Amino acid sequence: MRYLDEVTFVKESPDSHYDPDLGEWVEKEPTRTVFSANITDIGTDRSAKVFGDIKQGAKVMRMMPLFNMP
Repeated sequence: MRYLDEVTFVKESPDSHYDPDLGEWVEKEPTRTVFSANITDIGTDRSAKVFGDIKQGAKVMRMMPLFNMP
């Protein structure tokens, strides 16, 4: 199986917070992690089993083994 697609997971920074002095939400830089994946359309039989009917545009994303979420 080829893992030709790149997938980027974005995790919000735990340091983001509301600053009452500024009166606004202060965003810190999120953590971005890029992984290789194989993304294909879901089959009609699997779509019927998983969703109960056929969903248009549903995809399957297969990741490499030993994948760790950030």
